[in-house]
Amino acid sequence: MINSSLSAGGNAHIFFRNFSQGKLDEAAGGELCLSPYVRGLADGTWANRVSHLRSYVTFTTYYGASDFPVQLGVLLRFIAFLGRGPYTYRSVTNLLASIRWFNSFLAPSSTKVFEAVLVKAALKGLKEQLSRPVRQKLPFSVEHLKCYYVLDFSDVKQLACWCAMLLAFFGCFRLSNLVVN
Repeated sequence: MINSSLSAGGNAHIFFRNFSQGKLDEAAGGELCLSPYVRGLADGTWANRVSHLRSYVTFTTYYGASDFPVQLGVLLRFIAFLGRGPYTYRSVTNLLASIRWFNSFLAPSSTKVFEAVLVKAALKGLKEQLSRPVRQKLPFSVEHLKCYYVLDFSDVKQLACWCAMLLAFFGCFRLSNLVVN
């Protein structure tokens, strides 16, 4: 289980308790020291990875699942959980890359979980689910000209709107050329 003492500095230590398969540094009193691995990372990258790990550990703690080494069922539930949130596909893949990166330090043989067919299928479905639909530019049609019956042509503003609509219709404008989203 991860302690909440994840820091975003250059002297980053991540403390573990009761972790049987981790590469623990016995000289540091059972602490897992990642500082040699982190020196090659920028501070912002390290802060992002720590943030990603916090979100994953919060998820596993809330649902009572084991966090590391990553298991296939937990990973699939986490991907489904991320699909319901305000994430884009790119941010989900970045988050999973951070978890995979950290998991490779603890149990290098368990990174095959991230290459499983079910994970790839879940990510493919997530990509389709989170994709933004292309907004169509609708034409200005005859249906829009039917507002003729409700306009008062003695009002200058309504007359100007009618002129703009006629120009849009005969000029083959799109609706987005006249109306703001």
